[in-house]
Amino acid sequence: MNRFSRMPHWCRIGACALLLAGCVATSAAAPPGEILWPRKAAEQGLAAAQFNLGNGYYNGQGVPQDSVSAYGWLNLAASRATPEFRDALVGERDRFSARLTPAQLAKAQQWVRQWKPKSAGDGVP
Repeated sequence: MNRFSRMPHWCRIGACALLLAGCVATSAAAPPGEILWPRKAAEQGLAAAQFNLGNGYYNGQGVPQDSVSAYGWLNLAASRATPEFRDALVGERDRFSARLTPAQLAKAQQWVRQWKPKSAGDGVP
């Protein structure tokens, strides 16, 4: 048993989120400065990584600012979150939606409906 496994559940989630938020691309396949590992985790369906990626798009940190992508990733995170975090994520998603026009919101919702998680072997190496 290591230190990480002895942490309370909520603390492990926070630690993972901080680790994911701090990772940036080191692969030649990704644009300089773009978030790489959080994107891979988000694409595989990890709610904490989806939240971090959505927040990155909202603030333009590690990725270009994009409210449509921010809403989409936040919506996915909210749909996959555990019940104790779901209400908070829905609130964040709804706050992000205030930046969207009706057309942008429809585009983001369509993207979410069509989204499918990737397996660990898919995407950027």
